[in-house]
Amino acid sequence: MGGRALREGDQPKYLNSRDSPLFSKARTLYGLHLAREALHRSGRAVVVEGYMDLVACHQYGIGEAVATLGTALTVEQAQLLRRHCPAVVLVYDSDEAGRRAVERALPVLEQVGLEARAAVLPEGLDPDAFLRAYGRDEFLRRLDGALPVVHFALESSLRRHPQTPEGKVRVVDEVLPLVASIRHDVARSEHIRQLSQRLGIPEDAVRARLRALRRHQARPGQEPDPVRAAAGASAQQLAEQHLLQRMLDEEGARLRLLQMLREEDFTDPLHREVFEALRHSGDVHAVREAVSEAARQVVHRLWFGPRPARPDEDGWVARIRAEQRRRRRAELVAEIARAERAGELDRVRAIQEELKALVE
Repeated sequence: MGGRALREGDQPKYLNSRDSPLFSKARTLYGLHLAREALHRSGRAVVVEGYMDLVACHQYGIGEAVATLGTALTVEQAQLLRRHCPAVVLVYDSDEAGRRAVERALPVLEQVGLEARAAVLPEGLDPDAFLRAYGRDEFLRRLDGALPVVHFALESSLRRHPQTPEGKVRVVDEVLPLVASIRHDVARSEHIRQLSQRLGIPEDAVRARLRALRRHQARPGQEPDPVRAAAGASAQQLAEQHLLQRMLDEEGARLRLLQMLREEDFTDPLHREVFEALRHSGDVHAVREAVSEAARQVVHRLWFGPRPARPDEDGWVARIRAEQRRRRRAELVAEIARAERAGELDRVRAIQEELKALVE
């Protein structure tokens, strides 16, 4: 089962059944069975976010449309698309969450060898509303004029920052991680050239910044590979990482988890810093601006790092609570030993009662 919020501002916008042996949201593309023939014929997939966007596309004759069920594009979904076509046009909502989803999709699509572009819709409109307001022909013009995802991110970043030296630095730092994710040397060089020309700064300066970013990522102990970091992380650290990723990915998840979590729930001080920044905004760029350089690198890893195939917010919160209880039990056992050595029998009994409650 899946549902969409009917009132503007209601969160979450999309709500799906929990995953089961019969249904996995991360491995499902809504409407794929209807789109297969059109995907092969057109050579591209039009990827939208939700059910109503997909229904509207097919009603207006956009047969190559599929939907991600209101979730970030996953590797499994990208692999499904790769079987049917070589290119993807992302047409997500024209809000901040949609822009973030487009940027997050590029490394996923690059990983499976799909060409990625993003169509620009007017502010405040999703594909469903746009089609009803402007019709099929205008929607097709937007699809045909879709921008490469790096170009899309660059234009978005330029709208947010002034053309000052400091603003240009922010634009470069926001866009370069996307450029770095592009595997093909020629395509990567072309994006660097365009970034240089658009900002009016030497290409050598952009390349030097990219090299610095890569050196920082490769420096042992400071920016480990996300997969290796996950493999070596504790259960608590993994839960913290996954919860922060959910807060960055979806506004509804951010608001939900802010009700469930406190700063002290995070054992990693950099995770605590990121969590505090997320109290005020779910925009990854705003979060990066609000934290220290060390925490900024954590945000980068969280944003571009791998995600579990099946989000489990309740399970990750439960894991943190279990770790907290385990640590508290260890503290109480040590306190009992100290109280016994001091002959404080009343204190021993009080601690034993607290320990008993924790065990139960």
